[in-house]
Amino acid sequence: EKTERLGNKTYYHLRIPNVEVSQIYTIVFQELLLELYPNTEKFVQYMLEGKPKLFQEELNKRLITTTSFHDFTSRSEGIYHVFLLGMFTYLEHTHIVRSNRESGHGRPDILIVPKNPNGVGIILEFKFLSTIDDSDLSFEMLKLKLENALKEMLEKGVKQVIEQQYIAEFNDREVATIHQYVIVFYKRRCVVEMIN
Repeated sequence: EKTERLGNKTYYHLRIPNVEVSQIYTIVFQELLLELYPNTEKFVQYMLEGKPKLFQEELNKRLITTTSFHDFTSRSEGIYHVFLLGMFTYLEHTHIVRSNRESGHGRPDILIVPKNPNGVGIILEFKFLSTIDDSDLSFEMLKLKLENALKEMLEKGVKQVIEQQYIAEFNDREVATIHQYVIVFYKRRCVVEMIN
């Protein structure tokens, strides 16, 4: 659509020209996703079925097997956000995946809205634990401190989802089943809690 020159670099603004080409891109990316992450169906299914422990287990497997410690050197949750958005392209046929869109009194990190009101809606709120002070701590004390910090972040996320009424988007659409998750990330690990 346009070309921009910044210094000695040229940037091109591109647009998918039509629905047919968009569908081809979707198919190619989904095939690539399933090739790179063969258990994506299982991972997504656990989330849709409201099985937070299995969802957490699969997400932790993906973080360990597909990412590097160096991927998470930034001090934000953005890398995790993009990582999961890529995984959820698998749902494009049945759901609308929205990132940082308004719902209720705030903006949940990801909303997965079913195209059919009888489908399952998903709210995902992410929290990020950047560091914990590990100076002069034994392994057991460090482990306990980390568990407490993750639990505290989970509680903060749950409170946010409830107080901000992120569920409003789904109530307006009369979605039958809604699962709300808070995910706290720490390096290549996460904990998941589902809000009842």
